[in-house]
Amino acid sequence: MTEQLTKCILCKKISPLTMEHIIPDALEGKLIFNCLCKDCNSKLGEKVDSQLTNYSPIKVIRATHGITGKTGKIPLLLPTIMYDQNGRKFRLFQDEGKLVARSLPSPIVQSEEEGKITLRWSCDSSDKETIKKRLDKATKKYGPKSTNTDLVERTFDNLLLEGSITLDTKFPVLPFLKIAYEFLFLSFPDCENWLNTQEMRQALLTNDESLARKFVLFCGFGKAPYFCHFLSFFQGLPPELSETRSSTSLFCNVTLFGQISCLVFLGDPGRFLENLESHAYLQLMDPQLSTKLGLPSSR
Repeated sequence: MTEQLTKCILCKKISPLTMEHIIPDALEGKLIFNCLCKDCNSKLGEKVDSQLTNYSPIKVIRATHGITGKTGKIPLLLPTIMYDQNGRKFRLFQDEGKLVARSLPSPIVQSEEEGKITLRWSCDSSDKETIKKRLDKATKKYGPKSTNTDLVERTFDNLLLEGSITLDTKFPVLPFLKIAYEFLFLSFPDCENWLNTQEMRQALLTNDESLARKFVLFCGFGKAPYFCHFLSFFQGLPPELSETRSSTSLFCNVTLFGQISCLVFLGDPGRFLENLESHAYLQLMDPQLSTKLGLPSSR
């Protein structure tokens, strides 16, 4: 499908090329391309791919279908910090696929009665290190007599927790441009001979969202027949752009999970390209469905 590249498609430096997931592996992307130097691969992962993995609709899809990231964990849609009706603070986390609430150490409450100073606080029973540290701190401040302690264990049944969460619904244009840009070079390694890619490179190198919006068009949500990733090219004139594009304009359709898609304008080669349909990429996310259709899970 491609020929061996000798330089990074982003910074254009001749450097050892690293394995890049065109669709991030956190989204179970299987399309791999040795096309980026180590520095550019790291920067795109940190500044561009992260925008996609942190995008709330993507998080919902991953959580719903149990899709883990590099950490092996499913995105947590609930707030990580929540409170019960008495104001006690709890941290939510995943443990072997189960949601667990751990009580966080409360502030120390100090009281004095009949010449005795009493310190009270609460923490999770599993957080024994916190108990030891606070006792050591109390000993240093009040002297050895403060080491007499009473430990009271309580179990919370039917715990009701409340919290708030902020959903990021701003469409992440840069990751979709990155996917289309890399898929372009995978499919047409000589594309720079007949297409001007300079502005797309600049947008990705500088993390310039406003420049990326010049190329990423018609972002939206839908429901494809299959749960899949799909990439394809076409040339033509979308009705909304007929006055600003020519009939040889080249576009890339990027659809993730069969639900989130956009159209990316790649430029105008000035001629019609042959066999564009042969460069389409389909990755079915459900292996059982792939078997029923007689297709590999990715191709």
